Amino acid sequence: MKELLNLMIREITMKVRIDEFFSDNKFKVFRQYCLTNDIVYLEELENFDFQSLLEYQGIGVGKVTQIIDRFSENYGYSIMHELISVESKMFDSELIESEVLMQDIEFLHYLLKLLGIKKSQFKKFLDDDVKMIRDLSEKEVVKTDKNYDAWKLVVETLEMSLSDLVNYICDIIRRDPTFSIFSRRIKGDTLSEIGRDQDVTRERIRQVSAKTEKKISEIGKLLMMRVFKNKSIVRLNDIDNILNNDQNSKNIMYSFKMRKTYNYINYIEAFSNEFTDKTHLEVFLDIQNNIIGEFQNYYDVMEEVEEVLLDNGVTYINSSDFIDFLKYNGYVVKGTYVRKGSNSYVLPLVEMIRRHYREGFFVHNEDCINELKNLTDKEYDVLTYPSNTRAISARLGDKLVLCGRGKYIHEDNIKIDYNLLRRIRTHINNTKSDCLLYHEIYEVFQDELSRVTSVSNRHYLHGVLMHVFPDDYDYRRDELTKLGKTRKNISERISDYVLDQGRIVTYEELKSQFKGITDAIINNALYSMDELILWEHKKYNHMDLISIDSKEIHNLQTMIQELLQMNNGYVSEKQIYWACEKNMNDFLSRERICNSMNLYYIISNLFEDLYSF
Repeated sequence: MKELLNLMIREITMKVRIDEFFSDNKFKVFRQYCLTNDIVYLEELENFDFQSLLEYQGIGVGKVTQIIDRFSENYGYSIMHELISVESKMFDSELIESEVLMQDIEFLHYLLKLLGIKKSQFKKFLDDDVKMIRDLSEKEVVKTDKNYDAWKLVVETLEMSLSDLVNYICDIIRRDPTFSIFSRRIKGDTLSEIGRDQDVTRERIRQVSAKTEKKISEIGKLLMMRVFKNKSIVRLNDIDNILNNDQNSKNIMYSFKMRKTYNYINYIEAFSNEFTDKTHLEVFLDIQNNIIGEFQNYYDVMEEVEEVLLDNGVTYINSSDFIDFLKYNGYVVKGTYVRKGSNSYVLPLVEMIRRHYREGFFVHNEDCINELKNLTDKEYDVLTYPSNTRAISARLGDKLVLCGRGKYIHEDNIKIDYNLLRRIRTHINNTKSDCLLYHEIYEVFQDELSRVTSVSNRHYLHGVLMHVFPDDYDYRRDELTKLGKTRKNISERISDYVLDQGRIVTYEELKSQFKGITDAIINNALYSMDELILWEHKKYNHMDLISIDSKEIHNLQTMIQELLQMNNGYVSEKQIYWACEKNMNDFLSRERICNSMNLYYIISNLFEDLYSF
């Protein structure tokens, strides 16, 4: 019966003209197509590929569906049977990657819009039961559905590999004319700069850029789902390893950063869904300040850095990654070395002194400084130095330890016995004097220092004490002073010592009391301290120990004046002494003035402004 019905329909319709059958105005373009291609009767459409009409200008998916519906309704059961396939599932979920299947339906809306397909075309499929894309795998669609070709395009897009899908959508976005604004933002152009060029407000530029950022970040989330399965931190290279497209990877990462889609960790330029850039900040700063410092051979401390990170539960970065944190905080990396500051010349110089000048370096010698700079520039970047060598010398002196006259050494090259140094400190603290010459201290401990340390002179002792006990004393060039005490130089101390003894003090006694002092130091004390006087050869007295009143001073001056008048303006110390024996003998006896030299040094002190001695 069915075959007979088909035969009857075929006989009736075989000679029906297409221009009569499709006479409605909405089929005008289709009639033109048939006329152009010499298609006259309906029977010629029996095996026709209606999908090929999509290539003809003016015929879209909707129009093809109308043509098929019109033809099928009127051409008979057998023809409908040929055109309509059985209902089938929209897509096979096994062909689509899990990251796509797990996206909510809003992602599908987003995808439809990018593909130029109206959401209204799929309204009947996107009911309340559809929460995720995977829910559509059970939906059925037939080829004759007027939206079939649109669905086919969506399914083909979803069935791409994850990398191809993301790159495909990114490429669609990049074809948008407004993408150039987003591109300029990535390069660092400001909203105001772009706005001036486009002759629009900066707010409008922000809106356009934000729109592109949203599009790109939505597709980028697919990648993050995959990467976050195995990692808590995602870097640019993680995305690029999937996409193999550097520009698209950078666009996605920038969009995440601007939209704050994930926690952005500045110092390693990465995103996380668990950690922020402050989660372990205290740990990182502790490593930076206490292990790295201002300059460090990073290779030497990598294991220590790794250990501290693990001990504090930091598993998402290792010691190699930690260099990024240092760079973020202003460190410069050159080879295995890291240094604080982009143009810090001092620490590289100090490191070269440590390695190449183990016995010390003359920081004030210009030839030595130039040699050091050349040596440093061969190993590091060419650094910028002050034109004044003295500035370099001063900076180096602050970073090194004094070990001789104008000579400095790196602390790593010093041999120190800390027990001995503590005993030296105890000796200083127990000494009566508030000020001590380094000479004095060195004389007491010279044998031990030479035996168990590398300290070989008073300057070296000065440098080591200041290095080990920087806050215990007030350090000066030749002496140190106990904290809170009045500083006295060695001349003042010698003068005070003579006064405290209340008697004549010998050269030998001074040498014994002030270990290590030289003749020059004693002579300087006599020159600089008015009250300290030479009594006779290698004997010293103090004017405050001489008891002389104003009458006696007047008598001495009168006597000297008379002698000068008698001798044409000249008088010797012996003449003055003989006159005193005659006229002021009690004064001589009382003050134990035994010879003309004793008297000479007293009157030269009393009348230095009146006469030339």
